Amino acid sequence: MLYAPFSTHVGAHLHNLLSYYHHGKLDWYFTPEIRNLNFNEFDNFDVVAIHHSIRYDPKRHKILKRKLNQFLGKKILFLQDEYLYTGRSIEFIQDVNFDLVYSCVPKEHIKKIYGNSLSSKRRFVSILTGYVKDWELDQKFIKPIKSRKIDLGYRGREPEYSWGSLVREKFTFPQKILKELYNSEIKTDISFRDKDRIYGKKWIDFNQECKAMLGTESGSNLFDFNNDLIKTEKKLKLKNPNLTFEEYLIVLKSMGYFEYEKLMNVISPRIFEAIENKTLLVLMEGRYSDVITPKKHYFSLKKDLSNLNEMIKLLKDNNKIQQIVDRAYNDIICSEKYGYKAYVHKIEKEILSLTFSDKIKNEKSIFFLMASKKPRKNFILYYLIKLWLISPKSLRKFFPR
Repeated sequence: MLYAPFSTHVGAHLHNLLSYYHHGKLDWYFTPEIRNLNFNEFDNFDVVAIHHSIRYDPKRHKILKRKLNQFLGKKILFLQDEYLYTGRSIEFIQDVNFDLVYSCVPKEHIKKIYGNSLSSKRRFVSILTGYVKDWELDQKFIKPIKSRKIDLGYRGREPEYSWGSLVREKFTFPQKILKELYNSEIKTDISFRDKDRIYGKKWIDFNQECKAMLGTESGSNLFDFNNDLIKTEKKLKLKNPNLTFEEYLIVLKSMGYFEYEKLMNVISPRIFEAIENKTLLVLMEGRYSDVITPKKHYFSLKKDLSNLNEMIKLLKDNNKIQQIVDRAYNDIICSEKYGYKAYVHKIEKEILSLTFSDKIKNEKSIFFLMASKKPRKNFILYYLIKLWLISPKSLRKFFPR
């Protein structure tokens, strides 16, 4: 499994990688892929998998692409945030001839996005964007609702225009709620500032200080098939620094782009984390991949905030909140249906269903440079990013993230 070492500070990436170490039955090895600095040979392996932390760039991954094409074994690609540089991903899939492609696009919509990449020799499998980190649940202390100091929490930031309307709701919807709750008795801790972003254990601690956490559906319905959405946004903002999101969408429409109708509205890893920490979810109305049910597992807040008073009433009722979070924990976490163990077993089942022409190899790791049985967090980058987030904006512009 090749992964981007500079993305392991993100919990969702690291947990996904670690899930193979904790639950894998196959003989997994992990190695960092630093763009063109890949000196590894793949011939000692039966399968090479590209983790979704690696975002393919045709200029930066020439050596990787060449080595994959020379490899005679099975090739697997994991995709995530597929709305970004969609055209590049499609090119990568077709040029390398991957045998298995794991996508976060729901099964019924795969053809709309990857129609030209579908073939009898390549199988697409739909997966969720994240799962329950299930290898430490027994060791975890969960603070009861009545002991939590914050009524409603949230962390977010203003997204790029090129990410589309659905992603933008993660910014605009909590803003609307914060404005409505300004003079209320509800104690909030909602921030969109980079310096207030939280990672790692501190994010778990924050979850357990909040009775409830805001959220929206994840994903984007604006796909960058021509790999020019980000470039277009930058050019437009240079010409007009006051460009609005609505004006940007008008330009995209003239370029032939459009947003699909609820194609990629999916559940996010943050929702599983809240349930795992028995934090009430206050979510904008949606389907959430049909994993969770309104009233039963979370409070569904109308987009127009017409039931905001119901939410306020619920946030004052610790017993009712405790009942909901306990039920969500039992149904989602304890069922093990959405844990990483089930995820890894699904991945390995698909791999074993492939037809291998040669005898399965035994000695795999001896000649593989930098390979390890356990993926590792890049602590240096983690602290560099923390430093970047607390730096003044005037200084940050000289060190782009």
